[in-house]
Amino acid sequence: MKRFWRRLAPHGGRVRVDSVWVDRRCTPLRRMARSRIARGGYERAERELLREFLCSGDRVLECGGFIGILTSIMSKCVGTTGRVVSVEPNPALRADFEHQLAINDTEATLVQGL
Repeated sequence: MKRFWRRLAPHGGRVRVDSVWVDRRCTPLRRMARSRIARGGYERAERELLREFLCSGDRVLECGGFIGILTSIMSKCVGTTGRVVSVEPNPALRADFEHQLAINDTEATLVQGL
């Protein structure tokens, strides 16, 4: 498995998903999800919808931000004139969420729900 990741993630463990980086070392994702990310299959339908419907300047409310992969993609789509607010009820994911936004130089507001 280590060889697999070295081959697919030569950038210090980071993998490119659409326009954002995902750091496979700092993620609570299971092995199967990490493999989907590396192969481009992670949330493919959702990513296509985001690219099709989001425009610069849009405002987005995301319910269930998890670690911020799709949040980062949304933030790139809406640009600096738009806004993304993500609600995530699990406070243990906050550090992973903030790390995901930081490595992509994107912004979003995280609201701890429940």
